[in-house]
Amino acid sequence: MISTEIIINLINSFKKNDRQEIDNVIKSLIETAEKRKQYKLAKKLRETYALTSENHFLPSSHTPSKFSNSHEQDSKLFEIRRSKIRIGDIILSDTNKETLQEIINNYKKRDLLRKHGLSNDSRLILHGPPGTGKTLFAYVIAGELGVPIYHVYLDSLISSYLGETGRNLKEIFREASTNDCILLLDEFDAIAKHRDDSQELGELKRVVTVLLQNIDDLSPDTILIAATNHDHLLDSAVWRRFDYALKMDVLSTPLRKSLIQMNLNKNNIDVSILAELSEGLSGAIIKQIINKSLRKSLLDKNASALEKILIENFLIETAGKNDKLKGGQRKNFIKAIKYLRKSDQSKYTFEKLEKITGISSSTIHNIINK
Repeated sequence: MISTEIIINLINSFKKNDRQEIDNVIKSLIETAEKRKQYKLAKKLRETYALTSENHFLPSSHTPSKFSNSHEQDSKLFEIRRSKIRIGDIILSDTNKETLQEIINNYKKRDLLRKHGLSNDSRLILHGPPGTGKTLFAYVIAGELGVPIYHVYLDSLISSYLGETGRNLKEIFREASTNDCILLLDEFDAIAKHRDDSQELGELKRVVTVLLQNIDDLSPDTILIAATNHDHLLDSAVWRRFDYALKMDVLSTPLRKSLIQMNLNKNNIDVSILAELSEGLSGAIIKQIINKSLRKSLLDKNASALEKILIENFLIETAGKNDKLKGGQRKNFIKAIKYLRKSDQSKYTFEKLEKITGISSSTIHNIINK
């Protein structure tokens, strides 16, 4: 095998001759290195001589990366992003936080682990309801490690490239394998569904096989993170390719309280009633409600009313579900109604509360006076 130094010297010599020939030779060298899983060599070759985008090999500094296809030229398959999000910016259960720190620590010390014949376990699948922080989890890892994140939108990939999805997947994995990065496969179920599903097209079933092969061949210097809201749809063979499988669920009351405090910054508000009222809501919805309330308080120049605005907006969010609320949730709902009425009877009339909650004014009257 030709040494790295000789190959690099050969490339520098070629620079003095025909450009087309140079591109062809280097492209061949890179492809050979990648086929042999010599990812560090391929990466060094790219850095030494950045091939033009006309050959579909873009340097890692290009963002977003694109690959051409017969249906739609220069369509975006993924975006290369940088993250400044850190561990202190996310609220997690103790178990998930411990796993997060373990992945980060393993990656930082991967050379030491390999020296002793150990892997750094860099493949993670995140599953759970929408808005529970799956994508944010990936960006925290990127922020802590200071590596770029290759964010792939798989649903768009399937709809736009049916018939060529497998080839494009190979390109994405090959690009990621030549860089220290995080490869984020969002909406993972779009390409990893059960192969025994009779309703799926044969092409998509073949894509699962291509996906599994590329996961097996992925460089250990690339962290692979897959995220899905529909884990029940995934092919059974997919799960075996991952070192970690984390369920991201709605937060417990203490964690919701921490999330609300974090997003309210220095506003002096008792968040206990908000934490209770937000039971069952995802972290994403909770943050949306807080931001909406902060905007209204600021634009109305009424900082003192922020707590009431927050409670009102949380009630509006849960209003359509009031007939389904049980036990503690219903108790918190009623508690919030009483709080608003007591805080300002002239503003929060029975008619106003009816509009907020969807409960008739006569029922609210009975609740208040019960």
